[in-house]
Amino acid sequence: MNEPGDDCKLYQVLFRSSRYTLLKRTDVYLEKANYQGAYSPDRRYDEFKPQTKYFLGQPEAYQVIRLRAKKVLSALKREDAGKAEKWLKENDQSVESEDGLIAVLSHLE
Repeated sequence: MNEPGDDCKLYQVLFRSSRYTLLKRTDVYLEKANYQGAYSPDRRYDEFKPQTKYFLGQPEAYQVIRLRAKKVLSALKREDAGKAEKWLKENDQSVESEDGLIAVLSHLE
């Protein structure tokens, strides 16, 4: 969360416990038209695009994560990562959605 310009951002709390907090930040950025040049993507109009970032951790140290099992497990504490990986395999769950990630975090509580 220590990125430039973070002082006026809105974060949505998706999960909060004594061990972990999961935050979501949605930004909107302007992607400019790019249609000139030999290897351009041929984007003929400006477009606003959403960008979502997830943060996992404690208030003193958050990590930016992607909704992928490897990234989520590396952001967890070592003992919790083993429990989470085992629980994911046993329950055929995935952390590639917000609901799946919240389910894993609530299991660790």
